[in-house]
Amino acid sequence: MMKKTINIDSAYRFSIPDMFLSQLGIQEEDVICFYIDNDVAHIRKLDTHACTFCGSEEEVIPFDDFYGCVHCRIQSSTYADIVNKAYSKQRVYPQKRITLPFKIRQRLPRKTFAKETIELELVENELVIHFVNPRQK
Repeated sequence: MMKKTINIDSAYRFSIPDMFLSQLGIQEEDVICFYIDNDVAHIRKLDTHACTFCGSEEEVIPFDDFYGCVHCRIQSSTYADIVNKAYSKQRVYPQKRITLPFKIRQRLPRKTFAKETIELELVENELVIHFVNPRQK
């Protein structure tokens, strides 16, 4: 399991270290997906060949700016999952600086974390963002 502590600036921007990008197969111009699950922010590569919600690669079609399989589109709870998990996406540009989307920031338990430190942890095929308490530094 890989972890790295980095700073987040007042505009909620941070750089994803190259070691994480290569492990996740993320390159320039790829689209990444942010979501919240159990008050924790997650980042992963948005795969146009797999369902964003269940990972299935069968019958994948665009679904509310993401990609969904027929099964997930039919389930009435899928749209609620998008809303509840605050899915958001963003393109990775050459400088590799990304901004934590407002949709994600407003759903986190702590609203004021600009200019703080975050810890990125690689778990399976995604990054988990942990916000470090300033008193723990």
